Amino acid sequence: MNLGDTTFLLSIIKIDPSLLTAWDSPDGKLYLVKWCDIKDGVDDWLTFEITSRTFEDYLAGNITLRDVEDTAINRYHNVGPNPGDYAVELKWLAPDEVPEGWLASEDSYYDEDL
Repeated sequence: MNLGDTTFLLSIIKIDPSLLTAWDSPDGKLYLVKWCDIKDGVDDWLTFEITSRTFEDYLAGNITLRDVEDTAINRYHNVGPNPGDYAVELKWLAPDEVPEGWLASEDSYYDEDL
């Protein structure tokens, strides 16, 4: 999986750089990319492959970001600048490999004012 092949859709949390963004791939896959941490000046990002229905439910406020993360089709980790800026290789993570501190809170509903 290479984010260099994706198209930017939306900044969900609008801080520069965006902390949560949505991306669409040519093969119809949808990804949320979320900033998680910084260590020694290097950013940690998580990328979640999700269904369009899950994305719609999140934007409609029917489910939380934590729900999206917990039900993701795939999860990837990468380090460095915003992964949407250029092609990066991502490391696949099993659900139990995602650090708890990187996951959204239980009440993390979408807020378009963020």
